[in-house]
Amino acid sequence: PTLPITLCSGYENLMEIVKRNNAIAGINGGYFLNFPEEISKYDAFNDPVGLLMFDKYIVNPPIFKRGVILVLEEGIEFDTLSILDLTIKVGNTKLGFKEDSSEIRVKLNSESEVSLYTLSYARNLSEDGIKFVVVGKNVVEITEEREVEVPRNGFIILVREKDLARKLISEIKEAKTNSVVYSIDELEEKRVVHGISAGPILLKNGKEVKNEEEFKEGIPPSRIKFNIRAPRSVFATSEDEVLLITIDDDRKTKLRPEERYSVGATLDELTEILKNIGCKNAINLDGGGS
Repeated sequence: PTLPITLCSGYENLMEIVKRNNAIAGINGGYFLNFPEEISKYDAFNDPVGLLMFDKYIVNPPIFKRGVILVLEEGIEFDTLSILDLTIKVGNTKLGFKEDSSEIRVKLNSESEVSLYTLSYARNLSEDGIKFVVVGKNVVEITEEREVEVPRNGFIILVREKDLARKLISEIKEAKTNSVVYSIDELEEKRVVHGISAGPILLKNGKEVKNEEEFKEGIPPSRIKFNIRAPRSVFATSEDEVLLITIDDDRKTKLRPEERYSVGATLDELTEILKNIGCKNAINLDGGGS
């Protein structure tokens, strides 16, 4: 896997990326923020969405539950990951969170005064305490304002213990940049080298998977639809092969739909195609204009 030279702050032609990496072929993989409704004041157009892990280093964390491709030292796996699967180190302080379903948020532990909020909780957080707004590897704002907008592609850590808040602020200032580091014990145990979020997962161990919860309305990428025909890209494996597949359409032409050579596919149609050609595992990639 690789990123554009601009690290997703702009566009680089796919063929240029392929040539720069001396690759035989290339395909667009994960999603990025590309629509106004996917952007808060903390986010930026073209920011990547979901896990990006290169050479055992997490470049971008998974926020919402997403399908991921994991490249191990030996083999490939398909899984789902979210922010709850991560250990988050802010400065030098490690924070591990777990779900508190009664409040639809996650907390450090039952006694802790530290909580983590994503867009799954609300668009705005109205709580007392010191709020650390995190996007990617950086704390982009620290505020005591009661109501704060939740980043679309990040999260807020709420700290009520002032001594801990002061400690975190000091460590963040000392780090200057990249003050937030992520790790996932499970990936270390599996000896994962690379990982990229996409989704949804269509097939796993030969069985059909359909989890529309991966793409709740309003949570990036909000443009993914199950039941319409569209251009599709897929990463799939059979028992002895790795396949990169595209289901194209020419909807950008002036031809009427009935005159086009392809009209794309729904995700159900795509899943059926993959099963018929012997795929055991498959994950949908970024399609559309990509």
